[in-house]
Amino acid sequence: MATFLAKRAFQSILVLLIISLVAFALVQAIPGNPARLALGPRAPEQAVRLLEDRHHLNDSVLSQYWQFVSNAAQLQFGSSIRSQQPVGPMLLDRLAPTVLIIVYAAVISVVLAVVLGVWSAIRAGRPIDSATQVGGMFAVAMPPFWLALVLVLVFGVNLHVFATSGYESGPAGILRSLTLPAVTIACGLAPLLIRSVRSSVLENLGADYAVAARSRGIGRLRILLRHVLRNSLLSTVTILGSSLAFLVSGTVVVETVFAIPGIGSLSVNAVTNRDFPIVQALVLLFGTLTLLANLVTDLVYAWLDPRVRL
Repeated sequence: MATFLAKRAFQSILVLLIISLVAFALVQAIPGNPARLALGPRAPEQAVRLLEDRHHLNDSVLSQYWQFVSNAAQLQFGSSIRSQQPVGPMLLDRLAPTVLIIVYAAVISVVLAVVLGVWSAIRAGRPIDSATQVGGMFAVAMPPFWLALVLVLVFGVNLHVFATSGYESGPAGILRSLTLPAVTIACGLAPLLIRSVRSSVLENLGADYAVAARSRGIGRLRILLRHVLRNSLLSTVTILGSSLAFLVSGTVVVETVFAIPGIGSLSVNAVTNRDFPIVQALVLLFGTLTLLANLVTDLVYAWLDPRVRL
């Protein structure tokens, strides 16, 4: 285990370096002067030059990249060009809503995948199986922003069950304000997991070990819960772990629609305002979260399948 974690840590550092290089190159390629954009078109040239000097925008490209990497290694991401606030605390303040939305959406997707996937596999070829597949295709085909607006109209405006915008603290407030955003993201991810669980359960129900267990008189429900379901979740775990990028990109849409002060809405504002320190820090943050998700996926995979050796 220690060797595996050390190897993954070394690989993660290399990947983050590549990500930082790509992020820095893309940020440098964005047209426009961020200092001029932050101060406005009527700001005097002296004020613009002072802001450029403060953020080292006039330094050479190699010097700027070295400062970015060295500061990031110390978890120092500078200050926002537009608001002059430190980037690190700004990200921490907005991280909680985004993480809660991602976890909430993942939990909804997994629950729906296990329940509907197993049910569809048991009832394969019957109306409930067909309805589940058609409903999944419909959910995937719906644009997230349109689905979000429909959910707001139905459950927020008409039924007054959930909040239509903003972020509330506390367990009740989190459920009230984040349920609709999480459902919006889950509608895009859950159908993929449902199809994975369904196909895996069908395959494992016809496997030799399941046939042998039934021949020994073991009940079908016991075989399903103790053996088939665990083996069927292997592919689902892989899909879920590789879907973190989808979940993060989904937060950009839902946080904008629902006016949630999270990482997604911050990234939209940072790109719009050419706020380079925030954009670079966000890219590194998303890369780190993706690497952690892949690591957790490998560990869970090894736990579900004892034959896998790390």
